[in-house]
Amino acid sequence: MAPVEETFDQPETEIDALFRLFDQKQIGVVGIEELRAIFHSTKHYATNSELNAIIKEINKNGNDVITVQDFQEYAQMELERCPDDVIRNAFEVFDSDGDGYISKEDLRNLISNLLSPPTDEELNHLLDEADRKAEGRIDFEDFVNALSVGM
Repeated sequence: MAPVEETFDQPETEIDALFRLFDQKQIGVVGIEELRAIFHSTKHYATNSELNAIIKEINKNGNDVITVQDFQEYAQMELERCPDDVIRNAFEVFDSDGDGYISKEDLRNLISNLLSPPTDEELNHLLDEADRKAEGRIDFEDFVNALSVGM
């Protein structure tokens, strides 16, 4: 499959950056194997039929992959209807040590489970984008803001 060209007139959002993390082959789409890796990295294990159902729910074109546009639209819809406890649970997945903050190490651990270990530069970029208080870590308020602004 040839890489999908992305043309954005806007700067990359947090949602775009998250999609790029999931797009392990960097071809502009996420398929069942990438989706499986995402679930495994968060210690959730899904069957092929469950993963295919997720892809079908997110992808409205009827093919077997998720594009960045599919991902953006789905994330926006989920965030709008998402109860606070779901957002809190998502935060806790990132906050691997349970200290109430997403640190550089928390990000490194999660991303390393999905992909090859990120560089310090990549981690610093993610932190800089979300850490509004410039504390070198992301608290729940920063996390919610990054999700809202990232849309």
